[in-house]
Amino acid sequence: MTQKADLSPLLKIQRTQDRMGILIGLAFAAIGAFLVFIPAEEDSDLVIKIVMAAAFGIAGGAFLLFSLRSPAKAPLLRALLETPERVAWIYVQRGMRGGRAISSVLKVGLVSGKMLELSIGVGKDDEMQALAASHAPAAKVGWSSKLEMDFNLDPPSLRRPG
Repeated sequence: MTQKADLSPLLKIQRTQDRMGILIGLAFAAIGAFLVFIPAEEDSDLVIKIVMAAAFGIAGGAFLLFSLRSPAKAPLLRALLETPERVAWIYVQRGMRGGRAISSVLKVGLVSGKMLELSIGVGKDDEMQALAASHAPAAKVGWSSKLEMDFNLDPPSLRRPG
């Protein structure tokens, strides 16, 4: 059996993404608040201003609510920590441009067919994939078109026996 590695590197990545969400939420809320102070010359301007302020405020609030949760409550991390028996497939999807990797996303496919994702940054692909795999040793690891087809047809079939 494979030794489970410490998930703190993935928690750190999730925390960073949550902080960015908090900043985006605060920016949206600030724009909404700023719109309230713009003078309206006509009633129609006032209605548009109120609707836009509310939209920015709601969007900002949604970002904040989502981002203020504990990083350990992120669905991908919860799956690896709490229900590794539900993990069927783990791989890293790389975004390429001009022959160079520009993004990397850790993907965890569940036996339900749901796919969970965490953007991990370029250069950490193999390390993060191995880290996730250490928590779900029965899951298939790596990507191929056959594995993708098998996952789409029958997600539990990717789990190794044992």
